[in-house]
Amino acid sequence: MLLNSLFKHWSYRLFAPGIMVRHTYEAFKRLLVYDGQCHDLMAELEVLYHDGRREDFSQITRRYEHFAAAVSGMIENLA
Repeated sequence: MLLNSLFKHWSYRLFAPGIMVRHTYEAFKRLLVYDGQCHDLMAELEVLYHDGRREDFSQITRRYEHFAAAVSGMIENLA
């Protein structure tokens, strides 16, 4: 599997370098989208904490699940 992956990587790199650059750029753009979502969701959680507002636990759980999904998306786009 590793040998196949290395062959694919170097063949793209040697014969079609634009594809590798485009693939990396698209992954970076997706990473930035998830990064923005993470910052927005984290800011919402911080506002709740610092303002001392009370919110239903299910709402907080939903916010956290969206935040965790965005972090997961960032991690997937780092590879």
